Amino acid sequence: EELKIKQEAVNYVIANYYYHSKPGITLGELFEVGKKAYSTAGYPGEWENHIQGGIAGYKPLEFLVLPGSKVTVDNNNILGWNPTIKGAKAEDPTLVQNGEAIQFSIDKRWPYSEVEVEGKKFLRPDILEKS
Repeated sequence: EELKIKQEAVNYVIANYYYHSKPGITLGELFEVGKKAYSTAGYPGEWENHIQGGIAGYKPLEFLVLPGSKVTVDNNNILGWNPTIKGAKAEDPTLVQNGEAIQFSIDKRWPYSEVEVEGKKFLRPDILEKS
């Protein structure tokens, strides 16, 4: 049960990263989005234990989400997100296109939950359990 709660919380954090991944936002602003999402989810400070993600390019993460970063997100950027809460992790890329983040790594064979951020819904994988 504890692992499920942590996974739901980390899915909330990544959904916030998705929602706010829009052209013009800086990686420093996205860093603050993540910190707030961890606190809202009940895990303040957990962001300190792992790299949160950033803009991908020729390397998996060309520019990291860091405090005060002035690097801005543009249309057609791929962002790799990987927030963690001890024992749980979310890791997914997203494409910024037409002014918003698009999820493209959904496999309908896996169980998912919807996570809502400011009225927008994102699919996030659940923990696969044997029945």
